[in-house]
Amino acid sequence: DQPGAVASWQVMARDCVTQEETTMVLPGTDHSTQLVGLTPAREYGIRVRALPRANASWGPWPEERFVSTLPELDARAEARGENWILVAWNRKEKVYPDNVTRYHLQLTGVGSSFRVSRYFEPTETAFKFTGLKPGTEYYVAVQACTGVRWGPWSTPRVLS
Repeated sequence: DQPGAVASWQVMARDCVTQEETTMVLPGTDHSTQLVGLTPAREYGIRVRALPRANASWGPWPEERFVSTLPELDARAEARGENWILVAWNRKEKVYPDNVTRYHLQLTGVGSSFRVSRYFEPTETAFKFTGLKPGTEYYVAVQACTGVRWGPWSTPRVLS
């Protein structure tokens, strides 16, 4: 063992609303992790402690640090015509920078196999779907990628 080497890290995330705690153990060589499955627009208390070497005792928990997850994305029809719909998307409340690297927008026909998916750069927040069947209802949903992981889909919204 090298002095200061860590055998394992223990990470605890506490939902500040429900008080539910999730704990995970990571290898000592890891220096970051991504917590998934968290609730949008929620504050979490995070703690990390070390196991200095195998068969030792865990170190003490430090004071909690607080972070907030981003509000969920919202996709909606901005304008529509007989055979087209202009869809726009954004965060319901844009409070924090979100580090989005790509968006994935999907339009699906209600009760049909029709589906169109498109990918966009983070600066694009609207797209016009054309060639649609008049009088047809569609679901629209969007998701964002932050680095290497895709986030959850927005709540599908019916457009007609």
